[in-house]
Amino acid sequence: MVKLGINHLIDFENKAIDDTHINLHGFYENCPIIIDTMLKLHYYTGKFESSETNLGAFQSFCYTSYVQDPLTFWSIFRLYERGCYLEACILLRHLLESFVQMKYLAKHPEKTLDFFNLNKRINFRKVFDEFAPEFYNKSYGKMLSTYTHRLLGKDIFRFKRKSPSEGRQIEPYTYNEKFATFVINFKIPLIYGYLHNFDMFFINNTISEDKDFEKILNRNKKWLDDAMESHIKNYPDTEDWYKDYFKIIGKEKK
Repeated sequence: MVKLGINHLIDFENKAIDDTHINLHGFYENCPIIIDTMLKLHYYTGKFESSETNLGAFQSFCYTSYVQDPLTFWSIFRLYERGCYLEACILLRHLLESFVQMKYLAKHPEKTLDFFNLNKRINFRKVFDEFAPEFYNKSYGKMLSTYTHRLLGKDIFRFKRKSPSEGRQIEPYTYNEKFATFVINFKIPLIYGYLHNFDMFFINNTISEDKDFEKILNRNKKWLDDAMESHIKNYPDTEDWYKDYFKIIGKEKK
């Protein structure tokens, strides 16, 4: 029996990249363009209040998120294209937490300083429930958290049974359309949320002063919006899931 090694993993990853590009070329080609736009957003945040105030602390928190989170989105893309779906899901959970905290504090800026006091932290479930109570259980808890906390759900990405009666065999980094689209379907609304809510997080932003960048930003939002609406149209059973996700990201259903 040949033992799995690093050289094998590299070969598997390269094959997964080719398969991902061929089968999911729309997202594969557009996602880097959108992340490139996200990387530039923090240059347009505008002036902040004093960090000793609730509003200033909120703006500072959002700023650090908009500097770091596009890099994490890019890491997810690089993992996703290589068939590293479990690892991509773990980072998606991290970004979802980052985003929902910004949404919560945008609604309750007076709680910002207390929010970062470890002795007064607000329960994460309460943060999610502020917008979509069902989302915490169905998506954050039963899916992303299950994969992250090393529970049995993580095994679906790495093992498969040879047959109902035989044991499991290792599934290396291999293109899997079901897992790849799972990552895409979680990632697209979240990216949209970051772009869509920029004006709310940074009320003094200067995007309108750069018309070329504003056009690029709006074009990216439209692509993401169209992708979500197309998915709902083609898979009507996803509508309830999107309905909850839209409450989190602040998007209206068309």
